[in-house]
Amino acid sequence: MEFIEFQLHECYKFIRSNFKCERCGRCCVCINPIEITQIEAQEISKKEKKPVSEFVNGLSIKKEKYEPCPFLEGKDCSIYDLRPASCKTYPFLQITKRSKEYSSKYHKVIIGGVPPKCPAILKVLSLFEKNFMAKIIFSIEEVQMKEILREYSGILVLVAFEDIECTKRLENMVIYRYLQTTGHGSSQ
Repeated sequence: MEFIEFQLHECYKFIRSNFKCERCGRCCVCINPIEITQIEAQEISKKEKKPVSEFVNGLSIKKEKYEPCPFLEGKDCSIYDLRPASCKTYPFLQITKRSKEYSSKYHKVIIGGVPPKCPAILKVLSLFEKNFMAKIIFSIEEVQMKEILREYSGILVLVAFEDIECTKRLENMVIYRYLQTTGHGSSQ
């Protein structure tokens, strides 16, 4: 298992060092919940001059599933310098957690939890595939994965299932912004 942990560490280093966020805002819509600490909430409250209760519910930023984060303005984060750690570490924390689970379960190096809608991580995956001779697999069931693992001994990268509702929401946001910018979206 030590060798697998070493390989996972090398994979994480490569992914992190080649990841260049494109600031598309997709994660600000698709991540749910967006976790936040009390300290982070208080800092944001101070900067935004809003009570914490206005934007925090328990330990997450108030937002409905598939709705944009309330701090997303266009494609920009209005609190970028103060954004919660869960935003700063996206998608790495998710990838690290799922990779450890899969690798431990199957005793092979498996990079898991890769978000399907992040253009920056998908670019890294094409580099990763070449550099690590990895096999990229999109949206498979566990039965299929077991079959692949029997036949393939290299590094596997599992891209998470695409969330159809999130995709629809993103498409609607893009259409809405287009209509607004062209003047077709105003009600007269």
